[in-house]
Amino acid sequence: MPDCCRIDSPEEKRRERLEALGKDLLDFKEVFKKLVAEMNLKKEICELLQIIKTDFSDSSVEFIFELINAHEWGIALETIYDLLSDNGILISEHSYNIIQELAIMMKMNTRNWNSLKTKTLRK
Repeated sequence: MPDCCRIDSPEEKRRERLEALGKDLLDFKEVFKKLVAEMNLKKEICELLQIIKTDFSDSSVEFIFELINAHEWGIALETIYDLLSDNGILISEHSYNIIQELAIMMKMNTRNWNSLKTKTLRK
């Protein structure tokens, strides 16, 4: 019998609805995990920027906040790195640890971040 003429039993319909619901829940779970990860990234980058913003110009801080608000986490972190590295700004170990954690969370190449530690770490 062709599929268009097939009549599903109530059990088959229930099973299909449960499968669809399960897929929707898995999709929701993935979206939720991404949202939480983004919220954590934003929180960590903002925390870092609050700590080190006195070392940057107002326009640099404003630019980094614009990147953060545009969800450009990687570019924001790279900008922070460039400003610190190019200007020889000393940072605390806590700030360095936040940078390292963010780089790992975003799966960025940490080789550059390690050079920041040897060049600019202060006690």
